[in-house]
Amino acid sequence: MSADDPLVCLLTNPTSGAGRGRGAASAVTAELHRLGVRFFDATGSSASGSLRRAHVAAAGADAVVVVGGDGMVHLAAEVAAAHDLPLGVVPAGTGDDVARGLGLAVRDPGDATRAVVAALRAGRTRPVDVLAVRGGDPAGSPEHRGSPRSAGSDRYERVVLGVVSAGFDALVNERANGWSWPRGRARYVMAVARELPGRRSLDYSLVVDGVPEHRQALLVAVANTASFGGGMRIAPDADPGDGVLDLVVVAPLPAWELARVFPRVFSGTHVGHPAVEVRRVREVELAAEGDDLPVYGDGERLGTLPLRVGVRPGGLRVLA
Repeated sequence: MSADDPLVCLLTNPTSGAGRGRGAASAVTAELHRLGVRFFDATGSSASGSLRRAHVAAAGADAVVVVGGDGMVHLAAEVAAAHDLPLGVVPAGTGDDVARGLGLAVRDPGDATRAVVAALRAGRTRPVDVLAVRGGDPAGSPEHRGSPRSAGSDRYERVVLGVVSAGFDALVNERANGWSWPRGRARYVMAVARELPGRRSLDYSLVVDGVPEHRQALLVAVANTASFGGGMRIAPDADPGDGVLDLVVVAPLPAWELARVFPRVFSGTHVGHPAVEVRRVREVELAAEGDDLPVYGDGERLGTLPLRVGVRPGGLRVLA
């Protein structure tokens, strides 16, 4: 190990994957030591603490490496994009939708670490698109305070790798995130069952690639990758390398019909239902009646509507 070796800013989440993240973090740090990789562990006692430490560490680093699930990858991507550093991912969550959507193998943490280090030393990266999200309620996303991109502004710009969603699915996320049990997909499915009786459609005001439109919908999602919520393939054909976004709008449905269609989202066949519309876009401005609807990105709360989502082609380099 020498001062000329790459320096890694490391972020971990010991609580991810129903506790699996703790073992994964230990395995990764042990493997980094064994491989002679210099690293600084920027993990803090909270998301906001980790973010602040990571921004400081990233200023002198050559790469950001994250160990955890979608939420931790989301935070690490924010840091990597802000400092124009490549991102290495060691998946250790419950669903790992973002990692899978980026085409990364969900494997043993040691194997994943060796693959990331090999790519770093070879200078091998793959560009991926990101969602650039502006707007929302700053109070709704305290984990992003302290980001250089958002400091001193009430119009945050966030980086999202997977899916931004508002509507029924965001309300489900809101409910599911308040529970510690059950874990994984079961928690999301149970939250769907609880939200279903009170579901309601909303009047959305959209500006899609500069063209205004008004839609009544159960949910609106903007996708860079195919899935969220532990394997729900909301936009099955989304490609994080095509330079465009998949806009998904689900029209109002009776409760019995929504209950019948919902299971099809896990295979992606829901897009064949006449109430589901998917189209390729580059930018969406999104608002809804009341403008207090929660918005989620990569499974993390971004705040509330209104907001604007655009694509930044090749906005992040992934070690692969």
